[in-house]
Order: sequence, then C-alpha cells, then structure tokens
Amino acid sequence: MRVKIFIAALAALLIAASGASAASSQITLRGTFVVAHADGRAGVKDANFYLLKTSTGYLDLHLSATPKLKPNQRVVVTGAQQGRDLFVTRIAATAPAPAAVPTTPAQTLNTLVMLVSWPSAPPDFVTPAAAETQVGSTDDDWYQEVSYGRLGMSATATPWLTIADPGGGCPIGEIWTGAEAAAAASGYNPAAYDREMFYVPWTAGICPGIAGLAFVGGRISWIVGEMDTRVTVHELGHNLGLWHSHSLHCTDASVPVPFSPTCDPFDEYGDLFDAMGHGFYGVGHFNAGQKNLLGWLAGEVRDVTPRLRGPVRATLTPLEGAGGLKALAIHADGTTFWVEYRTATGVDAWLSNFPGALSGVLVHIPQPSDTSNGTNLLDMTPNSVNGFSDAALPVGSSYTDPSRSFTLTVRSASASGSSLVVRRPVGK
Repeated sequence: MRVKIFIAALAALLIAASGASAASSQITLRGTFVVAHADGRAGVKDANFYLLKTSTGYLDLHLSATPKLKPNQRVVVTGAQQGRDLFVTRIAATAPAPAAVPTTPAQTLNTLVMLVSWPSAPPDFVTPAAAETQVGSTDDDWYQEVSYGRLGMSATATPWLTIADPGGGCPIGEIWTGAEAAAAASGYNPAAYDREMFYVPWTAGICPGIAGLAFVGGRISWIVGEMDTRVTVHELGHNLGLWHSHSLHCTDASVPVPFSPTCDPFDEYGDLFDAMGHGFYGVGHFNAGQKNLLGWLAGEVRDVTPRLRGPVRATLTPLEGAGGLKALAIHADGTTFWVEYRTATGVDAWLSNFPGALSGVLVHIPQPSDTSNGTNLLDMTPNSVNGFSDAALPVGSSYTDPSRSFTLTVRSASASGSSLVVRRPVGK
C-alpha cells in the first residue's frame, strides 16, 4: 500500500497548499466500486488503488481503512471531493457483489494497446509491432493453451501517443484519460475494444517499484516498462477477475505441516508454478482452482464429499492438456482442497527444472479468510529443505486433512496421468 499512501499524502499536501479542507463540502455519490491492483517488482509490496465509477467518469477514493467490498460492487459514498479525488468518510454497499462471469467458449478479447509518452518520458524500444506481437500472438498462444481453446487474445497497437505530463506518484487516471483522448484524436475508438492496455516507458519514473496494474474484473491495465509475458499475462488475468496465487506455510505445535488452523500470513506471490503467482522462473498454467473460477474446467472436475461411503478412485490427466479429468475438489470441514497433476509440457515446459512439482499432485485451497482473494499452494512435503519448489504430494505418499475427513493417496504418476485414492482416514 506504500504507493497509495504516497499518493494520498501528496494529494493532502496539494489540498492544504490551496487552502482547501478535506472535511468541508461533503457530497454523496452512487456508483461502482473499482479496484486497480498494482503488482510490485521484486522486493516491492503490491498495492490496491480504489476508485468510484459514476455515470460521468472515475474518482480516486482516499480511504482510512481497506473496505470490505468486492470489485465491481455497487456502493454509496460520502466524502469531500477535490478535483478527481474523493476523501471518503463513509462507504457502503447497496447491492451484493456480482457473481463471477465465466469465459464464454471460444471467446477472443480484442485489446487496444496504447503506447504512451510525454515530453519528460520519451518513447522507449517498444514498437507498435512488438506490442501487437506480445499481446496478439504470444499472449494469445498462452491463453489458448491454458483455457483449452476457450479464450484468445487479439491486439491493435497505436503509434506512440504524446500526452501532457501526468505528474508524479502513480497517476494512472491521468495516463488513462490522456491516452484515450490522444488515441481518439488519432482515429481510434478505445471503447470499441474488449480491453485497453496502456504501456508507459521504464524511464517515466512513475509508480515506483510497480511493473503493472489492472482493474480486477475490468477491462483496463497499465504496463510500466515491462512489455513481456510475465507481466502482460498476469495483468490480463486480473482483468478476468483473478487475484493472486499465494502459498501458505502452516505448523502444528511448531512442526511444519501442509495445512492446519495455525498458518503464517500467506506469501502474496508464493505459488511458483502459476502465472498469478511468482512468475520469475516461468509463466505457468493457472492452477485448477483459478481455472474453475473462469469456467475453464466445466465437466472436468470431480467433487468429493467428506462423508465417504467407500474409496474414491480417480486418475487425473495432466492439467496442461485438453480433455479428461483435470482436478478433484475435495470438500472437507468448510475448505475445498483442489488437487491437480502437472507435467513439463507446453507453456509448462520449464517445470522440468522443478521435479518436486511433477513427482505427484499439487494441492491448493482458496484463501481461508476470503475465498475471493485467490488461492494458496500447500506444501505437501513440509519437512523438505526445498520449500515450495517440491510442493507435490509424491507417489506412494498420503495426506490426511486436519479434520480427519479424508486421506488422499497418490498411487502412480506418468506422462498420461496420476492415479489417486481418497478414503476415510484409518480408524474413523
């Protein structure tokens, strides 16, 4: 949140300098609560930007605490407006959070990539052709594979557009409105595209430590000096409605275990094998829990309930290939354990460097405190010195959940699939 705090402090200084008071002239507005998530580079904490979408545009919301609201939820807001800033004294939902909208089969999202510069931040090495290739070819191939042909990307890139200097901090709204106006003046209609992506050069010196930002469940993203698959696929994933793929370190009486009521705060980007996680070793498939949120596993998930009348036997086919059973969703004591099998093929070929992720099955759970806030990778070999790099439950091993609702055993693993058994724990 450091970027947002900096912006709020800067806005407050500007207001004080002008003699305005954030406590005066309170107004009440209705609109849609919008979240722009900012992804930090190595060592920089990520942040959320909160905005209010009204019939006349967007306002930056300055909040004293993180609201318990979901992206795209309808709200009523009271606060003091100063230009495009709204200093909030009260915000409340007026309707339930919208349901996730799965991707329509064979959908192609057309993206307008706007290359944006200003006098103090001239264009860099990214060309319109390179931007179109990244989003419309490389990212398209990635999404076509990962979604099993359900989602593709196409792209049109503008020439470099010159806008007025948007100011310091992280002026995403100024870049957004300036770029749309410049694109319209050049003959483009941004509103006609499914997605809008703004690229600004590394030399711009804005959004310090941030590689990219995106509206969660929206159509807008910002790329800051890193037009590459690791960043663009990730930001487009946020647009689809995904949060991060975390990892979770848990203990039982100070002994490391895969999962327990006693867990550390999740590692924000801790899932090494998922594009919504770490992403530095390779841009891996979204995990099964994330794919399910997007409607990409229709008919390819088997639900297993805790009241097992007999052993449940299943063979998971590799997550990377189309067809077959892709995941078990084991529901136990209010938690869903997503079980998947990965192989080093396609965009996951780089997983050959992590044999401990391929030796059995990976297990994820939704974030326990907020199931909409992404997924957590569990370490099924918690006593290993290798951390989450060998997180798979290996062949021949078993795992019993904390509530002793089920025991999962991995019988075999090969290029074609992994054989599993789910049964009642011994003695229950």
